[in-house]
Amino acid sequence: MLALACVACGCHGGAPNDGGVPDALLAAPAGFAQATLVELRDSVDEEGKRHDVVLRFEREGADFAWSAKVGRFDASLGERLPDPFLQRGPYDTPCVCAIDAVCACERAGPQAPEGKKGRVAAALVDALLAACAAEALAPTEADAGRINAGGPRRHLSAWAAATGDTHFSSTSGDPKWRANGQALVSGGAAIDGAFDKLLAAVGVPAWVGALNVVSPMTLPPGFAELDEAQVLEVNDQWNGLGLTHHVFLRLERKGSDFAWKAKLAAYPGSLAERLPDPYTPPDRDHTGLPCLCAVDASCRCEHARDVKKKSGTVAAAPVEAFLAAVASHGIDAAFKGPRGNVWTDDHPKAHVAVWSAPGADPVHLSFLDQQRRWRVNGHELTLDPGDTAKGGTFHGSHVKLNAAYQAMLTAIGLDKWIEELHPKATHR
Repeated sequence: MLALACVACGCHGGAPNDGGVPDALLAAPAGFAQATLVELRDSVDEEGKRHDVVLRFEREGADFAWSAKVGRFDASLGERLPDPFLQRGPYDTPCVCAIDAVCACERAGPQAPEGKKGRVAAALVDALLAACAAEALAPTEADAGRINAGGPRRHLSAWAAATGDTHFSSTSGDPKWRANGQALVSGGAAIDGAFDKLLAAVGVPAWVGALNVVSPMTLPPGFAELDEAQVLEVNDQWNGLGLTHHVFLRLERKGSDFAWKAKLAAYPGSLAERLPDPYTPPDRDHTGLPCLCAVDASCRCEHARDVKKKSGTVAAAPVEAFLAAVASHGIDAAFKGPRGNVWTDDHPKAHVAVWSAPGADPVHLSFLDQQRRWRVNGHELTLDPGDTAKGGTFHGSHVKLNAAYQAMLTAIGLDKWIEELHPKATHR
């Protein structure tokens, strides 16, 4: 029960305080359990459970008044007071944002963060604080928690007059809890239990369920006739070794051809698409709310300085060949591999929205990383024979399907456009 005293004075083995904890904890460690302001974050990147929730609790008598904002994707919201003890990468700048604000650094998805308010019995918040206060520090470790892709990440900050701000956190890379950056003996299972009860009391599980309405594990209606589509929009990006690019295309069937319009730029992430893939999290390096823009428009949220616009026609055959290749696959219901984080030197990404007719519901095709494992409405497609062996050790790549996709882009002119974007590039 001496957890916070240990945090304050480093009583594990008599070592000095190296956790950067406010000295006030040494004078009144018990004051932490009477915190008057508590802020929580719960962030999960897991299929069917993906969300980011930030909550603020203010003590008012026998209750806590709470307010919250909810984002559809993990790590998409800001906090008023991010954990200062969390070890971050050189480009991972925390987003600082109040609970009742919408900030440019938040990546909440197509909708702004959803705000909620209510009241909850103080006993539930106090139980979480007590679970934290009951912990003891493990022997000193050299580094603090580290953010990695996937899995849950939690943060609790509590303010009391006697202690100031105290931080408890659990990262996706290290699910064990830490107090002001220092590991706990137990790992913090009791903290997780109290944390879950408080989230349930304010309704978080229902919010998460509403955010994660997953498309059915069935192919969209008319999928077998996908090659008869009338309209396509293609958002294709490449970063890494070689010549980078970002191109957004719109194709409309005109007899035996497709008429197309395109805008392109030299750097990925610099252009917008008109309709983002609702089954794909926003880019992790995105610095604002999603930028939506038609192919023949120029929008202020696009930050490309070298935009080129083109138009023309292409024979329907390569477009139909790509769509037919997609339609030859089913949904891989057994897929459990990594998603969106398989990289070496190259970072390709694509989204193709397909309409059977103008005004119809679109079918969303996409791949997220270097494996180029195609998806339909968020579900991975089955592989062709031999794809697994050619795809490496992760989850296989659609070799023939990707060849058909690249052939379509080449027929439209992408290869030549890339050379135009990089006129001084040396070809080997």
